[in-house]
Amino acid sequence: MHDYQSVRKAETGLSRYFYSYNRERFHSFLENLTPEEVYLDVMRNMICTKYQASFCLDNWARFNLQTPGIVAPFQK
Repeated sequence: MHDYQSVRKAETGLSRYFYSYNRERFHSFLENLTPEEVYLDVMRNMICTKYQASFCLDNWARFNLQTPGIVAPFQK
């Protein structure tokens, strides 16, 4: 537990923690992947199942790890 001195410091600290937890920290339960990698792989599989495989092969590179809205506040 942290004793944050202000709401702003708490928000920044928690944002950093969640960013690291979801994007940088490998999880043994997830076969040493990050939660973001697992989520993106699931989404890719859903999109590739719904659309033709050629769509995924031709276009997936531009979607890979491009998650709009998932930007830690301390990186702005």
